[in-house]
Amino acid sequence: MIGFVHGIVDDYDDDSVTLDVDGIGYQIFVPNTVVGALPEIGHAVRIFTHHYIREDSQSLFGFLTREDLKLFSQLILVSGVGPKVGLKFFSSMNSTQIISAIMSENVAVLTTVPGVGKKLAERLIIELKDKLPKLSFASASSLGAASIEISKGMKPLHDDLLVALKQLGYSNDEIKTGLSRSSDQLTESMSLESALKIVFRHLVK
Repeated sequence: MIGFVHGIVDDYDDDSVTLDVDGIGYQIFVPNTVVGALPEIGHAVRIFTHHYIREDSQSLFGFLTREDLKLFSQLILVSGVGPKVGLKFFSSMNSTQIISAIMSENVAVLTTVPGVGKKLAERLIIELKDKLPKLSFASASSLGAASIEISKGMKPLHDDLLVALKQLGYSNDEIKTGLSRSSDQLTESMSLESALKIVFRHLVK
């Protein structure tokens, strides 16, 4: 099984990215949120992958954090949720929102995901509501990154950035420096993808 791919961004489109790993191109299907957060072509990135094997094909589906991959792996265990539908969840909302919708039994939110009807949403709730609390999803506070003074409104974005940057392989010092240098360009309403692009410009690997 292929747990992650670390390579140079060679090309990408709306739903996949190709990474050059020592001259071999790995195509990885990803949600559009990952596409929007990728560094520029020619730069390195690590993508955590689910290796999906069928009798007639093999595919890689990937995410920037282990937590997103873990949640994706649980979603596709539910009958009716294949990998393509699983990706649509992460193109429609973030992992916190997905978990919240399932735990609160919010069928209306779950059915906003393309390909998810009422019956499938109810099945997701029945099969995952009791299982998700037992899983270990890393929080930003567990990452050990150096403290940075932030406003209350910026905390959700700040925490998401910490998780994403840590899983991309940046050290605590690099994360602190990148967030400090880009703090005046980040806003509460900004998406994680847009914020990552700004922080990437201030990071030196």
